[in-house]
Amino acid sequence: MISILRYFLLFISGGTDPIPLDAMNARESCIAETFRKQGGELFLIILHAVNRAPMSNRRGFHSQIVTMLMTIPLFTWKVSSAALNVLIHTNDASTKALIVQLIESFMEHRSIDLSNGYVNAVLTTQDLVLTRCPATPSQCLLANVVQLGRICPTTSGIDTDLFDFKSTAILFSMISTLVEAIPVGTFTARESCVEWIDDGHGVHKPVVLSPVVIEQCKALLVDSHVRRMFTVAIDTDILKTDEVLQKKDEKDLKLEDEMMKEGATSAAALAAREARIDRSRSFWNTSKWARKLTKGVANFLVKDGDAGAKGATITDKMSTNGLKNISSESRRYAEGSHSEYTRDLLFCLTRTYAIVIARWGGGGKNDIVQRRQLDRAKGEQEVATTSAEPCVISLLNTLCFGTSLLKVLWAMIQSDSQVVAELHSVIDPDKGRIPVRMLRTKPAIISDSRCDGWTLLFMFVSLLGHVLIVTDDVELYDMDKPLPLHQIRQCIQFLKKLLYRACCLDDLSIAQSSTYFGLALITASSRAMKDLYDRSSRRPLCTPKLWIVSDLMESEIRSCKRHEDFTSLLHLPVLRLCPFLVSFKRRLKLFECIITTSRIEIQGVNDGNPFNTNPLKQGIPVRITRGRILEDGLATMNNLGSNMRQRIVVNYYNEAGVRETGVDAGGLFKEFWTDLCAIAFDPNYALFRVTDGAGDCMYPNPSSAAAHGTDHITLFEFLGRILGKALFEGITIHPRFAHFFLSFLRGDYNYLHMLPDLSTVDPQLYNNLMFLKTYDGDARDLCLSFTVTTDDFGGTKEIPLVPKGDTLEVTNANKLRYIGLVAKYYVVDRVKEQSEAFTRGLWEVIDRSWLRIFNEPELQVLISGASDGRLDVEDMRANTRYVGGFTGLDRTVTRFWNVVARFESKQQADLLRFVTSCERPPPLGFGSMNPPFTIQRVGILRDDDKLPTASTCFNILKLPTYSSEKVLRDRLLLAIQSGAGFELA
Repeated sequence: MISILRYFLLFISGGTDPIPLDAMNARESCIAETFRKQGGELFLIILHAVNRAPMSNRRGFHSQIVTMLMTIPLFTWKVSSAALNVLIHTNDASTKALIVQLIESFMEHRSIDLSNGYVNAVLTTQDLVLTRCPATPSQCLLANVVQLGRICPTTSGIDTDLFDFKSTAILFSMISTLVEAIPVGTFTARESCVEWIDDGHGVHKPVVLSPVVIEQCKALLVDSHVRRMFTVAIDTDILKTDEVLQKKDEKDLKLEDEMMKEGATSAAALAAREARIDRSRSFWNTSKWARKLTKGVANFLVKDGDAGAKGATITDKMSTNGLKNISSESRRYAEGSHSEYTRDLLFCLTRTYAIVIARWGGGGKNDIVQRRQLDRAKGEQEVATTSAEPCVISLLNTLCFGTSLLKVLWAMIQSDSQVVAELHSVIDPDKGRIPVRMLRTKPAIISDSRCDGWTLLFMFVSLLGHVLIVTDDVELYDMDKPLPLHQIRQCIQFLKKLLYRACCLDDLSIAQSSTYFGLALITASSRAMKDLYDRSSRRPLCTPKLWIVSDLMESEIRSCKRHEDFTSLLHLPVLRLCPFLVSFKRRLKLFECIITTSRIEIQGVNDGNPFNTNPLKQGIPVRITRGRILEDGLATMNNLGSNMRQRIVVNYYNEAGVRETGVDAGGLFKEFWTDLCAIAFDPNYALFRVTDGAGDCMYPNPSSAAAHGTDHITLFEFLGRILGKALFEGITIHPRFAHFFLSFLRGDYNYLHMLPDLSTVDPQLYNNLMFLKTYDGDARDLCLSFTVTTDDFGGTKEIPLVPKGDTLEVTNANKLRYIGLVAKYYVVDRVKEQSEAFTRGLWEVIDRSWLRIFNEPELQVLISGASDGRLDVEDMRANTRYVGGFTGLDRTVTRFWNVVARFESKQQADLLRFVTSCERPPPLGFGSMNPPFTIQRVGILRDDDKLPTASTCFNILKLPTYSSEKVLRDRLLLAIQSGAGFELA
């Protein structure tokens, strides 16, 4: 009888086609009422017969009904309302609706196959092929279950008196299993969903799947339905979420204390300080963090006293988030229904929508392991998309801003005993052998319908990454949104361990295939961490040590010898996805090795070795007049392009046209480049402007064209090459750039940070926009339009932000768009041309991939060194070499260091420039200076015999043996402040 009804519904009720051709337009009326009535009567006869069968056989019949009847496309349109009512309502024998009983029996009957992921194999039948019925069985079953679930009183969530938590959990257990099996085109925004099928002769052909069945499947993602389901499933009072989130343990208090000690220390200063930290100890012998990892992570995941907690969620302060208090809503459902509240529904809902986000959110496609791409011509099926689909963005919006799920999940991750136990296997490789990139979702079999821990974790990091998009710094740091700051720090530590295992400890061999879910978890975690790290680069969230894994990549860098070896490290997953796990000093060392090996390959080396196969090359001679440094540099070097990496030999000429004494063995070039940078980056030259906010940082002058005409683009390209050459030669220069401009140098500016960046460019404009954002009145009262007014050297001009922006009034409905467009104009658009020219020049000398392993403050250290204005005299003294008879204990040497320590910052910079041609030490400190800072003894009979002199090519200070500390100070200042170049010697 089941087979007869199947044939009738497939090939008779809707005509010869299982899906009528006019189904999309005609909707339910594509099936004649007569056929619907006949189909319903046959279906009721079958149900009656099944109910009379022995209990031992009934489960098998239920399973057949699901497999053979519920997989029929448009089933709810092909049977009568009377038959549907029987399916969706309960009877005296059970509190579960018949559709739920059918699903439960099917899942129990086919539990082994479903557990192994053989959903499509279970549902496949011989009487239908895609060419005849353009919808897969899994699609049809999902569409029918979703449609029935939305009209079933016990599962729809509409009627609080009839709602049943357990029945709805069973329903979504089935839905989550099907969502993983349907074709990837089901939830895409493409007009056509294509499935490739084998014609039986090894040739795969495309079939366009039914849009009407896809539409029925997408009902699962309707905002109101999603919000209603999670409103029912979350009870923040029962789950005691607020208690979990507000609790602080000793580690939290210690981290807060460390941040208080840092005070107002900037992110740039923290980065500079980290660059000077000595981390040369053995990893496994000295790293407390690494030793703790080998012992497991139970102490981190389970707080003292919480190990036995059954669950946790979040008592969200809904009034502060603008959300409805869904705790009372959920309790109303539980009290009004005949079913007790159960967390299983929350787990099943989370699993279902986590699979949707993982498959269609754009993170499950690109493997962290280099492997061949799927060959669609051979019919291999896609399982995930490369970019986020609109339906996923809408889903994330609903979950982030219409529910308290984010806080609920984070509280459960920390306190729910089973979730904690399951996450042990994700974080600790000793407890779980499956690599993170190979994790799969567990099919929800009725006997164990709880959600696996990594599914909750994935949903949490996905929501966190999404909500951070619209969270400004005030909300994050001062308003505990989306989580209290101490919980954000806990999250950083947790995700650090996850990413460390995924990128460094797990097996990354090509032989083992990654799963879409494992890749999506890694991608979502790295995105959320990167956003937090970027924010911390502007205003520290925590101390630098909280981000890093001690001594990570130390052995890899030491094992490299050639340039290709060092650059190959940039392709490692840890540096591509989460470079912040590696200490800044170690990344700085890698950059230095890449630069040094490249420079040696191109320029050669003069090491005095007669067997050297790569001697120092002759170089490109450049004539520079001291009064025309920028002009001569532009004329002689701007067309070198990538040849700027070659050795440049500087010949200085004075104003009279006479060549200065001295052969350029590197010192003259460093002097020229330092002078060139000082002129080119001077704001008075009108190519750069200084921010109005704190820090006096530089960014391209939007009015540069008015000052320099059409040549301004050429000048910016040249300045980019200047900076690139300085980095390539290891020359530290003075300019400090604005945070957003440093982002441009990496080539991956985050447009989500435009408003915080605007606060540094124009604090007054930023405050005005924030006033508009929070203005409670009618925005029309402010008389604003979608335009901005510019002022170039006294000439004002009105620029529309959108077409006909001067006629578009700013209202409460569009003011957020206006704020975003204004920020984009001031931070990005008005300096876009100049920034693109600058980066073109920079990237001709320095590959952008070399820069992407640094954040903005770290890039500034790379450019200007780790000094905060004063020299680290102890570091300088510890790495100084003595020649000519001097030792570190010599009286003159002791006097010299006493004098240097008491110098003002400007005098220290002048001294360093006098000896090395650079005002600032290398980013890694004096230990990385090559050649090392050297003091050479010069014997004298009288104090006025000689002044100190220098050999800048070799970083040598030739210091006479003066009679007293006062004389040494006076003579040293006279020498370093003379500014006479090599002619002094």
